[in-house]
Amino acid sequence: AKFPDKNNAISKDKAQDIYKNKLGLELSCQLINKNEGELVPMLVYSFKDKNGVIDALTGEVLENNNYEILKRYAMDEKFRSAGGGGTKEVLTPEETASLEKNSKLIKQDEAVQILKKYLPINEKYTLQSANLYTDRNNSNPTWFISYYFNSKEGYGSMRGEVDALTKEVLSFYIEGNEFYPKGENIKPSYSKVAAKAKADEFLKTICGEKFKLTSYDDNYNEDIDYGYIRNYDFHYTGKINGVVCPFDSIVVSVNAYTGEVMCYNLNWKNIKLPSKDKIISLEKANSIVFQKLGFDKEYIKYKNVKEKDSKEEIKLAYLFDSIPGAIDANSGELIDSMGKTIKEIKPIIFNDIKGSPSEENIKILSDLRIIDDETVNFNPYDYILQKDFIKYMVRSLEPYFVLTNEDSYDEYYKIAIDRKLISEKEKNINGNVSKEFAAKIAVRALNLGYTAELSNIFTTPYKDAGDLDAKLKGYVAIANELKIIPVKDGYLYPKNNITRAEAADIIVNYLKVNLTLND
Repeated sequence: AKFPDKNNAISKDKAQDIYKNKLGLELSCQLINKNEGELVPMLVYSFKDKNGVIDALTGEVLENNNYEILKRYAMDEKFRSAGGGGTKEVLTPEETASLEKNSKLIKQDEAVQILKKYLPINEKYTLQSANLYTDRNNSNPTWFISYYFNSKEGYGSMRGEVDALTKEVLSFYIEGNEFYPKGENIKPSYSKVAAKAKADEFLKTICGEKFKLTSYDDNYNEDIDYGYIRNYDFHYTGKINGVVCPFDSIVVSVNAYTGEVMCYNLNWKNIKLPSKDKIISLEKANSIVFQKLGFDKEYIKYKNVKEKDSKEEIKLAYLFDSIPGAIDANSGELIDSMGKTIKEIKPIIFNDIKGSPSEENIKILSDLRIIDDETVNFNPYDYILQKDFIKYMVRSLEPYFVLTNEDSYDEYYKIAIDRKLISEKEKNINGNVSKEFAAKIAVRALNLGYTAELSNIFTTPYKDAGDLDAKLKGYVAIANELKIIPVKDGYLYPKNNITRAEAADIIVNYLKVNLTLND
């Protein structure tokens, strides 16, 4: 695996312009959890796509599609949950009867009739449940109704939620093999464009006023080839007076073969938005994030999950060192999800690595945040302590293990021991690391430890092979063959302790090999 040449990158100014135009910020309202669950609306500038980065060579946007897949999965799970959400509590039959009798709430039969406008219920279906729920967030009581049928010919299920006070349909979900064609390689009758037209027309009838206060989120669920398209999913986010309201949303799924709406979910908070009179401009907000968040070139591992047989590769990308929750639209401060101001994130720069043969590799690991020492000097020629080598190796594993505790060496050792990189007996926190021991850890990180233990099958044609620990012979041979540990003029110097610079070289060599083995 090759690391792209930084000299071929577009300029930072050009990358910033691309980021602002294609990704960038938007004015939105976030609900901040302040005091014991109290949600307070706050105007912020939020990132449109926290996963998007800019290819430093081509200027194209590289998107992490896993994020979108997870959102689809979360949406499906919501509809599969029996009660429509963990914050709702079902009322007892006695409580339900009392509410129906002594309040303005609609009764079960009326809720069923409302849902029948959207659910194709017929004599095959049996009522499975009908419950009245209350919500801890002080929403109105809600009727949850579900039907099902199951036979040799097929199966089906339908469920829906109706606001028991306003009679508004909050959600419904239709599933079953009778709604889709039988057979293989049947092409959808509707394109995504035609299906969206169906979704828009449906929303005008079921929640027209709220639909007017939304914008279509084209990036929510991009077309990904799952092998078989059943439904097209469409997501609309609240946008009121130019302010994006992510807590207000509408999701619709349209059958790709019939054009019928199979799924509908309305999530609307009716929050009064704060005033925009004293907020900073979008231009000012962009200036703040580029100044404070360390936007620069870094190496990343990237795989385009939208392409079949796509392989993981190393890309050079412009991105932020880290992205906070948002930017306070009034003060311009960086804030976390709790609305608290967070400290400025600075790029990692060492004053003592210039001219070192390992300078580029140290920078690579700093870009990958594998090395994140908050010091002005890296001390490249000092011997590395075992605890730091273990920390850097653990942080280079896939998936990345990044711990945020200030003193987290115990956690890094725990991960290293669990992954068989090192044993409890070999733990020597403030000890040095010999070249042969570094080879063992790197080879074990590649999951080649079992092969390396068969030491008799390996040859070690080094002039100082006699200095090798016999038990580490296989590890050294593999590490040398894979060019993780180099031999100089025929000498390995297996007992020599490695410096911090040499450790950086070994870890970068390991990362290159690991990518090659996973191709």
